[in-house]
Amino acid sequence: MVTSDQGSLTSPTELRCITCGYDLRSLPIEQSCPECGTPIELSLRGDLLSRSDPAWVARLARGQSLLVLGVRFCLICMVCAFVIPFLGVVGGLVFAFGFGIGINIPSWVFDVAFWSFGGALFIGVVVTSLGCALVTTQDPRDSLRESSTSNRNVARKALFAMYACIPASGVVWLLPFVRTSHQIYGGIFLLSVGTCFAVVLVASLGWLAVLAARIPDHDLRSRTMKSARFFRWAVPVLILTALIPPMLSATPPAAGGALIRPGVLSSVTGCVFLVVAAGILIGSFRMYKDLRTYHTAFHRCATEANTANSEPPLTD
Repeated sequence: MVTSDQGSLTSPTELRCITCGYDLRSLPIEQSCPECGTPIELSLRGDLLSRSDPAWVARLARGQSLLVLGVRFCLICMVCAFVIPFLGVVGGLVFAFGFGIGINIPSWVFDVAFWSFGGALFIGVVVTSLGCALVTTQDPRDSLRESSTSNRNVARKALFAMYACIPASGVVWLLPFVRTSHQIYGGIFLLSVGTCFAVVLVASLGWLAVLAARIPDHDLRSRTMKSARFFRWAVPVLILTALIPPMLSATPPAAGGALIRPGVLSSVTGCVFLVVAAGILIGSFRMYKDLRTYHTAFHRCATEANTANSEPPLTD
């Protein structure tokens, strides 16, 4: 900041309005933004979330609330997917060996369980998506300078692509070579949606790490980056190991011997799938804990931003 001939302070470096992103350089600080009327002094208070546009920070807080709620739904479904089959097997063994009788569970019980958990998972994914869309809203300061390949932009594009894959899968089903095999159709759907989901997850964590530096909470930023690096390889491995067994069953057996039999390869990939899935479940709980920390921090910053924005500009 320097002083002009008239004695008013000016900013010779780049300075963006916290409300609209207008370039305020060389404008007198005691004036307001010519684009939106926000006092220039408010834009000089730093890049912290607590000194950013109150409406934008409040949107981050609302989105984080939905994100935490949606991830909680998804975690419950993931835990049930692991625990319930295990309990069913253990219960059957106890009755078989302890009482000498078997248990014949009606098929409708599995149908109810499947649709219940599937419905809860769907709700969790939708709520999480809404939260992600709000959390990745653009900072008004960056409206004129943000790269199209930033984590925020990549997360939003991948989120749109993930939902676009759902109607697109209906078109793919009409292709003759796909309709002949449910495994091929399921593989295409899982690969497309899973890839988009992996990009959304990793890019969103990268964006949250940027916001963590503006809270500021550098320990939280470090943990978030560690989670992003873990999911960057774990989710693709999970998708690939889930694709291999159905693809093998859809492929006709090769004539002659093979270096690795399909049954052995399916067993190996199944074991890798279970190990990686367990790791993702543990990593998801750690991520959920950090998401709750973001939730508290964003709400606190939203309150502070409202208070700071209501304070009168500093005067000489």
